Amino acid sequence: MSPSEALITILSDSVSAAVFSHVFTMKSALHIDLETARATISEADASLETVDDERWLQFLARLAYARRRDDAWVTAGHIAELTGWKGVSETSVGKIVAKRVDRQIAIGRCVDNEKVTQRWRLPADLDLHVVQDDAQLRSWLSDRGMAAPALPTTVEWLTNVVHAQIAFYRGEAADAVRAAELALEHSTEGRSLKVSALLLIRAEDSRGGFHEARDRVEKRLAIARGVDPSIQDVVWGTDPLGRHCQTRLASMEALRSYGASAAAHRTAIESALKRAKDGADLSREAILYNTLGVLSRRQGDCAEARFHLADAIALSLIVNDLFTLGGAIFNLALTALVEKGTRSKSDDVAFARALLAIAIKIDEKVGIGRSSAQAEILLARLLAGTFEFEESGRLIETAFKMVQRTHSPYDNGCLLLARAELAWARGLQGQISRHEAVTLARRCLDEAERFFLQTDNDGWHYAHEQLTRLDRGDGVALPWRTCPSA
Repeated sequence: MSPSEALITILSDSVSAAVFSHVFTMKSALHIDLETARATISEADASLETVDDERWLQFLARLAYARRRDDAWVTAGHIAELTGWKGVSETSVGKIVAKRVDRQIAIGRCVDNEKVTQRWRLPADLDLHVVQDDAQLRSWLSDRGMAAPALPTTVEWLTNVVHAQIAFYRGEAADAVRAAELALEHSTEGRSLKVSALLLIRAEDSRGGFHEARDRVEKRLAIARGVDPSIQDVVWGTDPLGRHCQTRLASMEALRSYGASAAAHRTAIESALKRAKDGADLSREAILYNTLGVLSRRQGDCAEARFHLADAIALSLIVNDLFTLGGAIFNLALTALVEKGTRSKSDDVAFARALLAIAIKIDEKVGIGRSSAQAEILLARLLAGTFEFEESGRLIETAFKMVQRTHSPYDNGCLLLARAELAWARGLQGQISRHEAVTLARRCLDEAERFFLQTDNDGWHYAHEQLTRLDRGDGVALPWRTCPSA
């Protein structure tokens, strides 16, 4: 072969490979119009196949209905119900579908299968458009033999999921986990499965088990839905409920990040926020703005954090998400306390005290947010710094009762920090001896460090620094102290 012929061969192979790659990576689209009894499969706006045969229109419409409900798969049994397949056994349905998918390239591109003859679904990245709405699609299929699908709500499932939700908000973590487990067992289809799974992860997270719980529950969810557990969009789905679940989980993951990892999570949260805005999803926006506020504060941009948290507060009020509202108010209070140089320390402390009182009032009056004692603990620490010992002690005892229910290692660590700071402040004011203050503070800080080491949080650094100060004879730092020592 001459050099010129070799070059032509190489170029020809390259072009062929490029064309092949382009053809098989282009996004397919499926358009269904039940009124005209026609479905069209296309790519890049070019029609590849028109389906007007009643049998195959029913097949595609049934897959479209499952996709809209976010049910994972349509089985041969589901297809055999339909009038267009009357008299065809489930085994024969599988063989007929496999043969059509194998012979017709277009329909093969828009249908995923499992073991070829058993069950099928429309791929997550397929651009699906059905002219009729959900009710019309369901009615059309019901008229053609589709059995009534399982409802997402059964008495058993609803009983357990409501019990889990109440226990979660009351801070009764063990009860919330047990009820959420039962709810997951009684889940009948995609919606109830996802609601139960997310609630179970949140309940486990309230007692410090986020990552293990997420891995375990997502595997169970994937098995129950018959999907690949390694792909988030497939596990949770891309419907509005699935997107909301993924937003909650991304937020929970991001709130565990510090330093360089916080920057990486921030990019992901900003992208999710853009998608939520595009879809005018105010509920997801509220969650994501709150998360961005926390990440901005951790990266030292408290001014930006304030704006994000203010947005979170406004949006959570609009959508009546009191859980996010309480969290955003708490985070705004903490941002005011750590922001440097914009106002006097006394002004920041007064502002934070007022916000924390509001957050606690929401908790107490409405019963939302009792899964965490952070507002009570932070206010107790503030009051120790202003030498208001009686109220600080009362809040610490309130927080202690809450932490006994949640068994959260992080809340336990923060509570012990508050006890150490209160003990030191009382020693400064002569309420207890210096020896007693040192002994109490050291014991609390040692325990706090052990609890923090059980979490993803770097609070153990702070506890260790306080212990080092005690060893040097400098005493415990009161981070928001505004009164002179006695």
